[in-house]
Amino acid sequence: MYCDVADSCRRASYGLHGMLDAAPEKALRAEHGLSVVEYAVLEALGRQDGWHMRMQQLARATALSGVEVDW
Repeated sequence: MYCDVADSCRRASYGLHGMLDAAPEKALRAEHGLSVVEYAVLEALGRQDGWHMRMQQLARATALSGVEVDW
């Protein structure tokens, strides 16, 4: 298997991204019982008049396209 510096950097950035995501997720869960995804959805809906929008618009507004959400 070939592994170059770019692969190593990519893996390191994924690990760092995971650690950075864990802190806000943990705080939101502890204080409000929400995930970061749930917060992003509520925040996007809160910016809308009447708290409604199409699912496709919501996915774009929260960058959730392709993310599996288990509610």
